[in-house]
Amino acid sequence: MLVEQNASRRTALARLLEATGRYCPVVAPDGRCLTETELGSVEMALLSTDIRRSIHRISTTFSSRGKTTIPIVILSDPVEMDQMEGTIEHCVHFAILQKPVAGRDLLARMRSVISEHRYRYETPFELGDVEIIPAKMRIVHRDGRSHSMTNMQLRLLAGLLKARGMPMSRQDLLTDVWGYAPNTSTSTIDTHIYQLRQKIEMDPAHPTVIIYRDGGYSIRAPQERTLQHG
Repeated sequence: MLVEQNASRRTALARLLEATGRYCPVVAPDGRCLTETELGSVEMALLSTDIRRSIHRISTTFSSRGKTTIPIVILSDPVEMDQMEGTIEHCVHFAILQKPVAGRDLLARMRSVISEHRYRYETPFELGDVEIIPAKMRIVHRDGRSHSMTNMQLRLLAGLLKARGMPMSRQDLLTDVWGYAPNTSTSTIDTHIYQLRQKIEMDPAHPTVIIYRDGGYSIRAPQERTLQHG
């Protein structure tokens, strides 16, 4: 699914995708042009315009079918990127690239997002004294207390776990986990880390699960984890 209102840019992007031999783009000037049946058959979305409404339509369509939102790559200008936080909250696998972007960089990011989408945590796993249940988006303490978890928080946990204990800088997390362009504000990372610590740590003021060391955040390995092809 390719959404771009400008006809010339829409044609150029479609040709770029078709030239790879891997993609057969369904082209639309905005996310409302596709029927629910057409939208339900696409495997990925490349959004250059009409971003908010397109993401809402995608999220609504797939959640009503009990499916995870498809991978989404967003081409955005700097002003839009600052406003993207709430919009992408419903997305599990996505990347945001700042315009203008080279064709090879766009294709590389698309391959990366599709690859991420093929993997998911299948079973619950433990972090410290809590159990993470991805399927229910819940964090459950041994004493029975539980908290809801957002897609963004799950992405952050997954990114830290994949680093296998190696510290990840704020910029690394923005680029590798969120897909934000380099030099984007990193304050969002600290906000999500703070929120996760409130839900996971026994004493958030003295964290032992999500820690900061050597210039980056890291997390101790879970006691049980299963990575499945999806």
